[in-house]
Amino acid sequence: MRGRSHVQTYIRAEEDVQDIMEYYRRIHSIFQKLQRIVLRECTLPQCRDVGRIIPTIAYQLAQVSPEFALELSRVLELNADSQLQGLETQFQKLLISPLQSASKGLSLDLVVVIEALDECEDQEGAGLLINLLLAQPNLPIKFLITSRPEPVIRASLENSSAHFEVCHLHSLDETTVKGDIRAYLEDELRHMPTPLTNVQLDSLVERSNTLFIFAATAVRYIRSRNFSMNPEKRLALVLGASNTTSEVKDAEICELYMTIVDSAFTDTALEDWDREDRKRVLHAVICAQQPLTILALADLLEMTPKRVDDALDALWSVLSVPLPGSDGGFVTVLHTSFRDFIFSCPDSKTFYCDQKQHNQKLAHRCLEMIRHTKPSFNICALESSYILDDEDSRLPERIKAAISPGLLYSCLNWIAHLEIAGGPEDWDQFSEFFTSSLLLWMEILTLTRCIGLGPRVMWRAQQLSKDYNSGGTLHDLVQDAHNFVTMFASSPARLSTPHIYISMLALWPRDSPIYGSYSQRFCGLIATRGSTIASHQSRILSKWLVGDAVSSLAISPDGARVTTGTSNGNICIWDTQSKQIILGPLKIHLDAVTLVAYTPNGLYVASCSSSAMVFIQNSQTGQIALGPLKAHSKRINSIVYSPDSTLLITGSDDCTIRAWSTSTGETVAIFEGHTAPVLSVTCSRSENRTLVVSGSADRQVFILEIRTAVIRVVFGPLDGHNSPVTAVACSPDGSCAVSGSADGTICIWDTHTGRMLRRCPTSHLSSISRLSFSPSGSQFASCSIDSTIYTWDLFSTEPVVGRPLGTQTCALSALSYSPYGDQIISCSEDGVVHVFGTTRAGSDIAGMADGHLAQINSVAYSPDGAHIASGSHDKTVCTWDAYTGCRSLGPLEQHSGTVEVVAYSSDSSLIVSGSADKTLIIWVSQTGKIKIGPLRGHESIVYSAAFFPDNMRVVSGSADHAVHIWSVSTGELIAKVRDQESWVYSVACSPSGSHFASGSVNQTIRVYEVSEDFDASSEYASQPLVLKSDAHASPVLCCAFSPDGAYIVSGSDDGAICRWDVNTGELTIWPVGEPDSIVRTVAYSPDGKYVASGSEDGVICIVDARTGDTVAGPLQAHSDEILSIAYSPDNTHLASGSADGTIRVWSIDRLQRRLEPQLGTAQRLTKDGWVIDHSLNRLVWIPHDLQDRLSLEGEVFQIASQGSFSLDMASCNRHQAHENPTIVWSIAIGAAGPLAVAVVPPIRRRFGWAPDERIPTSYPLPNRARATLTGYDDPA
Repeated sequence: MRGRSHVQTYIRAEEDVQDIMEYYRRIHSIFQKLQRIVLRECTLPQCRDVGRIIPTIAYQLAQVSPEFALELSRVLELNADSQLQGLETQFQKLLISPLQSASKGLSLDLVVVIEALDECEDQEGAGLLINLLLAQPNLPIKFLITSRPEPVIRASLENSSAHFEVCHLHSLDETTVKGDIRAYLEDELRHMPTPLTNVQLDSLVERSNTLFIFAATAVRYIRSRNFSMNPEKRLALVLGASNTTSEVKDAEICELYMTIVDSAFTDTALEDWDREDRKRVLHAVICAQQPLTILALADLLEMTPKRVDDALDALWSVLSVPLPGSDGGFVTVLHTSFRDFIFSCPDSKTFYCDQKQHNQKLAHRCLEMIRHTKPSFNICALESSYILDDEDSRLPERIKAAISPGLLYSCLNWIAHLEIAGGPEDWDQFSEFFTSSLLLWMEILTLTRCIGLGPRVMWRAQQLSKDYNSGGTLHDLVQDAHNFVTMFASSPARLSTPHIYISMLALWPRDSPIYGSYSQRFCGLIATRGSTIASHQSRILSKWLVGDAVSSLAISPDGARVTTGTSNGNICIWDTQSKQIILGPLKIHLDAVTLVAYTPNGLYVASCSSSAMVFIQNSQTGQIALGPLKAHSKRINSIVYSPDSTLLITGSDDCTIRAWSTSTGETVAIFEGHTAPVLSVTCSRSENRTLVVSGSADRQVFILEIRTAVIRVVFGPLDGHNSPVTAVACSPDGSCAVSGSADGTICIWDTHTGRMLRRCPTSHLSSISRLSFSPSGSQFASCSIDSTIYTWDLFSTEPVVGRPLGTQTCALSALSYSPYGDQIISCSEDGVVHVFGTTRAGSDIAGMADGHLAQINSVAYSPDGAHIASGSHDKTVCTWDAYTGCRSLGPLEQHSGTVEVVAYSSDSSLIVSGSADKTLIIWVSQTGKIKIGPLRGHESIVYSAAFFPDNMRVVSGSADHAVHIWSVSTGELIAKVRDQESWVYSVACSPSGSHFASGSVNQTIRVYEVSEDFDASSEYASQPLVLKSDAHASPVLCCAFSPDGAYIVSGSDDGAICRWDVNTGELTIWPVGEPDSIVRTVAYSPDGKYVASGSEDGVICIVDARTGDTVAGPLQAHSDEILSIAYSPDNTHLASGSADGTIRVWSIDRLQRRLEPQLGTAQRLTKDGWVIDHSLNRLVWIPHDLQDRLSLEGEVFQIASQGSFSLDMASCNRHQAHENPTIVWSIAIGAAGPLAVAVVPPIRRRFGWAPDERIPTSYPLPNRARATLTGYDDPA
């Protein structure tokens, strides 16, 4: 073949093949017994994905070879996600390994044909595939590949030393090619009613002129409908076209196309409407974004399938059309050159297609189809919201009946048509989609398992909406829709279609455009109590688990991909919408990846590591383009590209900054001005200069310029920090730089003058790990190892929101704005990646409870029962009203480190707090004033403290292996206990005050008798009773005396409570959790009847203090570990403090009643966010950022920095009047317009009324009044 459609064929063969055509003839006779695998012309979009080639080959090899299938199944059992890995991993696991194991059972003449490899979208991947094949010359199968000679494919062949045969078809002898074409024509046209003459055959060969596509097109035209469409006349038309010179190949094929299409449209037997039908069908096929069936075309064009079939009748020679009566099959363009032809003939009014104009029409029709779909709610009549879609055995039939191929096409492709058209002409229709059809559209995508594509569609719509000037209203609407779809598509709720309404809509922010557009159409949705839902904003849009500790993250310039680097040296590239890994893990580095960075054009990713090496990789294939680059002598901490991609800048522990050439890998410049490790570098373009800003452990910032292989100091060292500078970032225009340090401070610098412009108020409690500017440059974000993210206004230096944008449960290692500034993506050391929405975040400050901003380390009830004291990782102490949860005191901010413990005196007048700053403070509980302190004496973190019953002394335990006793009146250290062998995590005083106990990491509890002769300068006189069991050795993280002083309970690291008899040392073990769960905190009830425990997995359990029998729980009370629990003095309530940053107060009575089954009542929150009842029914899914704020059954209230809420499940039932409550889709009530009512009861499992059932005309309204609904005829 020649011209645009010529094909270059590559054949791997062991034998020496002199004549390629002879080789074809030899294998043709045995092709029937060869098991072929052919990847046909890439008409389906997914077929253009090079990542699907190897899984397809493996799949089809398994179908023809039982031996291969067996070996492949073994591979997949061990590596279930092999098909999702990179090409190299796929090739090794899915082909090489099974082939080698099954080689004896394979046919020796097995040939795999890969056709049109050049049409794969990822050309780098296609080249890599060839490299992989050429690297395995001894495979038991042969490969035949056809392709155009694209540069990447040519390069792969030219650079290989492997043995293979190449046949360039365009270089074959012309006589040979014409002979083959003649043989082809003669064979294909041998059944013509009037046999071809040699003259006609020779003329056809000459007309083809070595172009097989011409011959094939002519054959299809002449043979149309098995020679039943006047083949002689068609042959005459082909032969009668004007002659052209042999050099104008494109003109020849266009002339042939012109002949065929003219013939189709100028037939005198056609009526005008026939021509119009043909034109509409032709244009639809040409503009279609994916292949369409005849039924889909009929849907899209509002025609009958027969009309579509008739319109296609004369176009079989240029379109691939399914045979009449065949089930399925797509109508596609045979060759892309025909599509180009139709778009490039504006002079032909008969068949010319204006690409923009017609795509505008198709977009309009797609949106129209979605809008007019009936029913417009619960399209598949799902009956229960408790089950997942996959659990409904009848659902596939319902989907087939309710969602036509044309409707699904419209849902998937309306946005693509709008983009090609240059944006909507009808903005009202565009807007109406979001206010009226969005949820139905989500239903259809969810039911057809295409919801993963939804976020990308919304993102594309968001870009279009920026062009419409509506005062920002439309853009806000589309942006909110983007957030809504993104959250749903990445959540477990996507597995159950009803939860678009039950979970997502019911819990979406009340002041959002989406909630405002849809909430009034539905009643019976789950209601909530508390201010959180009314005022919160959807911040955490999605999150996913990478699996390893993520040390670095970078977003591609188009926002489509995220690259992560991990502490074990892996690099992975993820799809930001599907959250699926699309490349990797790539094991390039031998140790921790410290940073990754994209080139400005997104083609390459650079990475650096602890081993002082730099690699540059192709971001599409993962292949190493450059590296390893070795010049630094120590760990590289930071890496960034210059704006023009010609340089790579690195900062290292060897105190230097290096600039590398990205083309050669050579160091072109070095800066040695820092006197300590360079922790961060950034690069920007400002006034035609390439600026570099650096931060170092020497607490200094430099502003540098790279010019002609020299790094020159512009300003610096700049002094503004008192701690190591851990992060720097530059504004997009290069005018400002921000720096963050290990003490949590952030400074803003003018890069033109070197002056410090502003210092941000201290908000982070620990070291800044990363800074990132928004694309507009008006804001920047910071993250810290204190697990918080703040967004800042560059000019006011105030947080955009008065509290963290996100608070996670592990140290944050990196963050970055998305290219359009609407999202922030962060990663943390626990391997979790979070996606935060940045829009409209400032409106949810009011109405929130003002809880702690970090994990709760300790809670304590006042003995009078009126207050709860808390100590937090945010370095503060607070007290709260024990009945309402309102803050009564604080935050008290005298500690400079995290507050690890708080405890009340027995008369409730004093509070003692112990901190990581090694001190204790005794506070007046009514005023918050310091009575005495800070008390200094410990040499490390103070983990525990307690008042003696007489309130005259305080005992404390520390990581310095010591227990101290202090005078409350003077603050004097009056005794030291130094016989501890490890960290003292817990201390407790007996109720009589005669003894105190300490628990330590060395698996012992020591019980001391209180001595009256205190001497801080000598060893404590009393010899302890040591409680330890060799049979149950576990670190003692908590301990508590029973009210009668006879027992001590402690927590174990194997999910058990240990009860020790103080007199005998006897140990009783009560399992309360999973064997691998650490019991972090224990407490006796004041009446001595019960023992409560809190565990590392967030579970509370209450056991009988005599028998160990469970009386309440296990209750999944928190989303993170429980660090402290405390009983109220009257035994009625239990307070728990957690690493999730919340304090929850529980009713003991309700907790015990939770053991009684109650269908439809919220019992607990699962780890993936489902609220389930006692029967494990899924009631509602809670969005990520609300999960920590949800109060469950048994919970009285919650104290959290962002408020709390509870679910009113009863609200779902108040509209029930029938044994099986219904959902009413849409009913016309006079002239009032459509009304949609959703009643989704958790007790009655019926979610919808089937479309073929009639609805009673009398229906209970929300106010319990009755009305007769009239004016509708159709089944509801």
